[in-house]
Amino acid sequence: MKKKGLFFSFLLFIFCSFDLLAENFPQKASKVEDFIPKGWKKLIVEKGDLNKDKIDDVVLVIEKNDPKNFKKIEDSPRSNPVNFNPRIILVLFKDKNSKYTLVAKNDKNFIVSPGYASEEGLESL
Repeated sequence: MKKKGLFFSFLLFIFCSFDLLAENFPQKASKVEDFIPKGWKKLIVEKGDLNKDKIDDVVLVIEKNDPKNFKKIEDSPRSNPVNFNPRIILVLFKDKNSKYTLVAKNDKNFIVSPGYASEEGLESL
């Protein structure tokens, strides 16, 4: 019985640890930059009224800025290392008080980095 409790405690620890690796984003902020975690950079910021309230909302694409994720691909004609840093898309609605609310995000390789695109043969599409 003691072994089962220890085993389930270990499993719970493992599952909870995965959430610690994920990026945490605020639900609300006064600046778009507040949604960019340390060690990440913005790639694209597009503004437009997404929810028809006559206030410009924001779609933000960010990329991790980790030098360890730049790799040289063997048997590749490219001489420069390829970027394998993950990218995340965030959708932010702005309210009448000029606060941004995070309404959607996709961090599941929705926007493929150049490294993954070349690995999957997607760069020729």
